[in-house]
Amino acid sequence: MALAQDASRRSNKRTPFEENLDEQIGTVAGELTFDPVREREARTGFIEQQTQQSRERLGRQFALTPSGVQQGRAISRFAGLEGQQIGRAHV
Repeated sequence: MALAQDASRRSNKRTPFEENLDEQIGTVAGELTFDPVREREARTGFIEQQTQQSRERLGRQFALTPSGVQQGRAISRFAGLEGQQIGRAHV
């Protein structure tokens, strides 16, 4: 029993190093800035750019093979891209 109390007392004591470390972490954390609106806008812009590039690749593919079975695949891919963009833009 005495051993457990002694271990408990030691775990509650903080060294000057630990206290200084906590202060430094608190200072750095307080200086950090995070703007969720800017983060969302940046991510949305990135998604839109990726989607536009996918559309361009798909358009080139469709221009090379404009008919037949592959036309349906191109339309399906484009619809999938549009659905993904809408889903991601509202996340």
